[in-house]
Amino acid sequence: MAGTGQNPGNGLVLLVLVSLLVVATPPGTAPDVLPILAFLAAFPVTTGTGMLYSRHLHQHRDRLYAAWLRRR
Repeated sequence: MAGTGQNPGNGLVLLVLVSLLVVATPPGTAPDVLPILAFLAAFPVTTGTGMLYSRHLHQHRDRLYAAWLRRR
C-alpha cells in the first residue's frame, strides 16, 4: 500500500502466527487467553481492510465525487 507505511500481508502473517499459537497452546492453558489471541488476530485484518477501502476512496475521489454530483 503506497503511502500508508503498512504491508497488507502483515495482518495475514499475524493471523497465521496467532492461529498457530492457539493450536500449539498446551492443554490446561487458561481459556480467558483465547479471546485476547482472537483480538490480536482480528484487529490487524479489520484495520488493514479499512485502510485499503480508504485508499480506494482517496485514489478515486474525483470520479466518485463527479458521480455523486450527477445523482444529486
